[in-house]
Amino acid sequence: MKRGQLFVMGVVAALGLVLSACGGSPTAPTAGVRLRGVAVNQGVGAADGVRGLSGRSAASGPSTITVTVQQNTSITTTISANGTFELEGLPAGTFTLVFSSNGVTLGTVTITSVPDQAEIEIVVQLSTTNVTLVKVTINGTDESESETDTGTNTGTAKTCLIEGGTVGAGVELEGSISSVTEANKKFEMLLNGHRASDLVSVDASGASFSCAGVKGTCDGALIAANARVHVSGKLETCSLDAATVSARNVKFQR
Repeated sequence: MKRGQLFVMGVVAALGLVLSACGGSPTAPTAGVRLRGVAVNQGVGAADGVRGLSGRSAASGPSTITVTVQQNTSITTTISANGTFELEGLPAGTFTLVFSSNGVTLGTVTITSVPDQAEIEIVVQLSTTNVTLVKVTINGTDESESETDTGTNTGTAKTCLIEGGTVGAGVELEGSISSVTEANKKFEMLLNGHRASDLVSVDASGASFSCAGVKGTCDGALIAANARVHVSGKLETCSLDAATVSARNVKFQR
């Protein structure tokens, strides 16, 4: 059996033990939509991962992580020291959980096809820059292998509108400027192809500029609607609805 499979099985076993300790059957539906989850640290075993959230140092990551429902921010909670969290009164249909620390978004997880009466259990894996959905069950049915937005059965929910995007990591984008939000500094970018489902916000206030086949002075003054650009930088934030990039270099193309 592969190591990844052993890890998932261990996490799921840990989830069952933690939830059963709360009392009652973990899969029995209750009134409305209720979610119970376990968060584990990336790179550690399931049992150690559940305990590990309380043992994080400042260097290894945030010690307090908040989980908030994007569609209704009044529904929020904090992950406990043993890695568990609970939310009640969630909306049916589709909702997105936003994981954050000190106001900084670590990542998001979107749950779909939720009935009006539902008991949901999830396991998520956390790092300082990413949140990965390991397992989700709805009323006892495993939904982990449901089809994602990319059309492949990966067992991991898409959390960023930029395909392959990871918050805190480097990113290369190519496309055209849709609109300028701040002259010579910030703009909305439409990516080529289908890599992003919406516009990406780019902050070029600290970027250098280069040109390929563009005559004249090459600087931020070339930031204008319809200009073709290649942006390299860092993905600062990303959800299914929005993404922001701090650019290191903006290359204008003819």
